[in-house]
Amino acid sequence: MALIGNCKNIFYTDHESETETQTITSPDGSSEDVVVPVRVKNETNHENVYLSIKQVENLNFTNSNDYGKYIFIQYAAYADRETRQADQEDFLFWKATNMPNQLDHTKPLYEQVYNYIKTIEGLTELTNG
Repeated sequence: MALIGNCKNIFYTDHESETETQTITSPDGSSEDVVVPVRVKNETNHENVYLSIKQVENLNFTNSNDYGKYIFIQYAAYADRETRQADQEDFLFWKATNMPNQLDHTKPLYEQVYNYIKTIEGLTELTNG
């Protein structure tokens, strides 16, 4: 299975000269103001891509009293299926993200991951291929 169609690769870069002040609060409650570059949204349009999952990991962790459950996913978009089959590292773009671990154990895992990917900004026009 894969996703096909038109999409946008959305990524952020630091502005070359513009900055903003942010207040950072440490776990101990102390805070300080820091100057950071303004983040700039960039988009690259791609037509007729072939997007496939590269990796899926189920992560469960505890940290003091916190308990977290996530599905870590990596996916990549290719010019077409043949390109992906010939060389999995010859992608147009590659991304990694976490999806909430709210799985329906009666449905296939990869189907749920592909459905989640279709909700990500820039990838909503993709369809099952």
